[in-house]
Amino acid sequence: MVLTDSPYNVRIAGHAGGLGTIQHQNFKMACGEMNESQFTDFLTQVFTLLAVHSKEGSLHFLFMDWRHVQELLAAGKQVYTEFKNLCVWTKGCGGWEACTAARTN
Repeated sequence: MVLTDSPYNVRIAGHAGGLGTIQHQNFKMACGEMNESQFTDFLTQVFTLLAVHSKEGSLHFLFMDWRHVQELLAAGKQVYTEFKNLCVWTKGCGGWEACTAARTN
């Protein structure tokens, strides 16, 4: 089994950080600098490496934000032989810190 949360090709500032209390650094790659084609190629390379280093029949759980699900599906189609399912996590608010703050106010 592979469980991975690859970079989403969005800048970290403004998207992660606990309402500004936590300051994360950008990833080395796929942090908003790639266009759609480049990001699809990046994911294809990642998925190819995952597949090469996995046993036959393993399941790969690949997480992605809603903005880039098309790139995820396009890359997956190039690498994997079968699409099993798509799961969507519907959150009531934007993140753990925002949910916690909303509950305490």
